Amino acid sequence: MHLSVILVTLACYVSASYALCYPSGRLGNYGKWLKEKEPTIDKERLSIACSALVGRGDVSFAKGESRRTCMQEDLRTKWDFKIERLSEPKSDGTATMTMDVCLEYLRKEAYGCKYGGRIKYWDWGIE
Repeated sequence: MHLSVILVTLACYVSASYALCYPSGRLGNYGKWLKEKEPTIDKERLSIACSALVGRGDVSFAKGESRRTCMQEDLRTKWDFKIERLSEPKSDGTATMTMDVCLEYLRKEAYGCKYGGRIKYWDWGIE
């Protein structure tokens, strides 16, 4: 009885949030280049990707809708990003992501993995 309760509880947590780092690929050095400030905007480069994906946080997503962008680090290294809405939005049909939340999620994917990765947080899939 306890085992089944523990397994059900664990399944809820696993389905709500997980992270997967890619085992190989082009070395991303834990996002070192993305962490650096872009002189023209005086912010970390990763904020450029979030601006392209969510704007100022006023871009709405429908269930299953995804947005992609990329950034070219050098001739051999390109960073690809994707945000996807995994579940139905609120009753008014909108689901938005703020710039701060976008940065939080993309930082975990880019800075937490040697080769990048993908993450699922509740209603969002991040690659």
